[in-house]
Amino acid sequence: MRLSDFLFPPRCPICDKVLAVDSNHIPHEKCQKKVFPITEPYCLKCGKPILHSEYEFCSVCATSKHHFTEGRCVFLYENALKHSMYLFKYGGRLEYANWYVSSTVQMYGDWVKKIHPDLILPVPMYYKKRRKRGYNQAEVYGRLLGKVLGIPCIPSLASRVRDTTPQKELSLEQRKKNLRNAFHISENVVEYRRILLVDDIYTTGSTLDSLSVALRELGVKNIFFLCICTGKIF
Repeated sequence: MRLSDFLFPPRCPICDKVLAVDSNHIPHEKCQKKVFPITEPYCLKCGKPILHSEYEFCSVCATSKHHFTEGRCVFLYENALKHSMYLFKYGGRLEYANWYVSSTVQMYGDWVKKIHPDLILPVPMYYKKRRKRGYNQAEVYGRLLGKVLGIPCIPSLASRVRDTTPQKELSLEQRKKNLRNAFHISENVVEYRRILLVDDIYTTGSTLDSLSVALRELGVKNIFFLCICTGKIF
């Protein structure tokens, strides 16, 4: 073990208290009971949990046209996970990504192998926001996920060219308008045909749709996604 492991021990990604040095960033046992991994039945389009197995899609995907191919989400965004994600995004707890990634691989590693993406593309953050925060949490997650799965993560292929209003403040239609033409894609993307987008939280899919439209305009045919969390059941 390194000296730094003792000087800066890992913290539980749920309660933020210190973990054992050999914990591999796995939350305390009592904390694990406070989170809800998404299991079937879930929407076959966006991965959001649904109430009944006879339904194939959530209420949004059943009535809306998405531009991504399909995606999956790891945890339900409520209770303890909200606090965890807040510290990951705004509190500099980048080490939480270790647990997010290990959970992602455990739940959807086989699915990623099945879709066989050419690369991982984190949803970009507007440069002024990134400079103020110091990092893009989607990129932190995507780089580590790519390292574990052996898939190149290439954040430079996309950039956010407009400082949009925070999505949580808007209605579904407002979200779509807010993100119109928000992304710029490098022409180098034409080399790839299967892209896996990654982000922290999935709500209605408006952000991923906007990015998917920009990718499809340059010829990308298959666009999948993974998100750490998704909102409540529709």
